[in-house]
Amino acid sequence: MNNSVRSSRRVNLRPLTKSEQTLLILLAIVVIVYLSNRFILTRQEAKISSLETEIADLNNKIADMNNTIKNEAKIKKEWEMMNRERDEVLKNSGC
Repeated sequence: MNNSVRSSRRVNLRPLTKSEQTLLILLAIVVIVYLSNRFILTRQEAKISSLETEIADLNNKIADMNNTIKNEAKIKKEWEMMNRERDEVLKNSGC
């Protein structure tokens, strides 16, 4: 009885035709492309977007630092002037 149940469960597979093989290959290619797009490219796109935002922030910081460097001479003159004024105030106050 066990043998009869086992044999009835077997499915006779016939060889695939050339067109069926071609369709299965195309299906496999489509599934691979879909999965790579879904799980690889989408994640990379999100990472690229966050990195582009970080690049923009860093470029803004660089611009701010460059402006500070351009104003260095002006800042130095103001510093020297304030030190002279402080020295004059201290000299005049008698300290």
